[in-house]
Amino acid sequence: MITGASQNRIRAAGRGRPSRGLECHELVHASGTQSSGLPIAFQWRGRRYRIAAVDGSKERNATPKAVRIFSVRTTSGMRCELEHRTESNVWMMNRVLPSL
Repeated sequence: MITGASQNRIRAAGRGRPSRGLECHELVHASGTQSSGLPIAFQWRGRRYRIAAVDGSKERNATPKAVRIFSVRTTSGMRCELEHRTESNVWMMNRVLPSL
């Protein structure tokens, strides 16, 4: 049952700027590789996630190291941004995005 105070918090959360998600910047362990260079799956916080779809990507040239950022959806429905630091081949969880 949702109380009046809970309803007010839910309404307030929907106002203003859209949520950018939970920023985390944590290492992930990537496994397998798709033709796009994106991993097939990754492990984060002790759980394995399979990538179901790529919603977009962008490249950021942090001189002198290139960084690629992928917006992905997992088979469990999580939306997130994965960052690939190409020079060191390190994968990071940038942020967990809000559900659609």
